[in-house]
Parts: sequence; structure tokens; C-alpha cells
Amino acid sequence: MAEMFSITNAGDVFRSVALLAPGFLISIVRSKFLTGRTRSISEAVMEYIVISSIYYAIALPLSGFLPVSQPNRNTSIVFFFPLTIGVLLGLAAQFDIVSRALSIWPISKMKIRISHPMPTSWDYAFGNLKTHVWVVVTLKTNERIYGYFGAQSFASSDLSRRDLYIEDLKREDWDNIETDGLTRGIWLSEEEIRMVEIIPAVEIIPAKVKS
Repeated sequence: MAEMFSITNAGDVFRSVALLAPGFLISIVRSKFLTGRTRSISEAVMEYIVISSIYYAIALPLSGFLPVSQPNRNTSIVFFFPLTIGVLLGLAAQFDIVSRALSIWPISKMKIRISHPMPTSWDYAFGNLKTHVWVVVTLKTNERIYGYFGAQSFASSDLSRRDLYIEDLKREDWDNIETDGLTRGIWLSEEEIRMVEIIPAVEIIPAKVKS
């Protein structure tokens, strides 16, 4: 039993953590900027190993040029740089920087095609919202739900459950549905939703605002 907690084994554990840490940090931080399904443990571990291997192949040869002491260098390589890379990759994916760069002439002439970081159109539509919008949700019963989709609204990013919460229901003419001054929100399950229409807020002026 004592051997399980020996310095040698503790060192092995530390080295194992250090080997996987960059891949874990890069992947986790990047995922915070995106939506999509949660990977299984086996898929995630393999991704951490691959990312860490590529990372160390590039970082270790360059680490000797860092003007810091060895402990600080190790901390930077294992933790700080992977966190920074994860943020940069997340921002690049969220703003679709790679696809935009490939569309610039003369790069566009090379006909390079890459897969989009957003796994579904649902993620793309709601994940790229930068401001509030109006939505018209057509249910499978052909009933239409009108509402304001703002900061307190939510669209699920879990592929196994595509539900929707609209924070402020509206009438068909986009006037307020309530008469007591209290807004009404609504939750819709994916089993009820047939279609969602997203309308920029500047295109609609509710009747209450007009008056």
C-alpha cells in the first residue's frame, strides 16, 4: 500500500498530468466558445493526447528561448500557453476567421474547403447572435409563437435536446401580450418545434413603440 504513494509513483502521476494538460486545456477552453454535443470520455482522451503531442512537438524546441527560470518556464509551457492557445482558437472558431481568410483573394483561387466548427444550422443561427432579435416559432400544430429573443432567452446547445426559451411573448402585431406590465416567457421543447424564423430587431417596431 505504501508503494502506491511513493515519490516515484507521484512523479509518474505528475508527468502523466503534464503530458495531457495542454491538450485538455486547449480543448476545454476552445469548447467554451462553441456549441455542440459533449464527446465521450474515450473520444476526449484521444483528442487530448493528439493535441498535447502536436503542442509539445512545437513548444518544447522553442521553450529554450523563453527568458524565464526553469520553474516558470515549465508552468508557462504546461498551463499558461495552452490556455492562451485555447482562447485564440475559440475566438477564431467563433468568428469563423479561417473561412474568412480562405475567402480572400488569391487564397480563394486555391479552392480550399474545410469543415465548419459549428456542427448544426441551429448552433450557427443561435450561436452567432450578437444582439436581440424577434422570433416566430412555427409549431408542429401549425400554431405560431411570436416573441422577443434577448439576453434572458436561451437556445439549447445540446444536440440531444433542442429546446428553446423565449423571454417575452408577443402578439402577432408584435405588441405586448400582457396587460399587467409583467412579461410572459415560454419554454418550447424540440418535439413541438417545426420551424424558427429569426428577424433582426431593427426590421420590426412593435405597436407599443410606434405609439
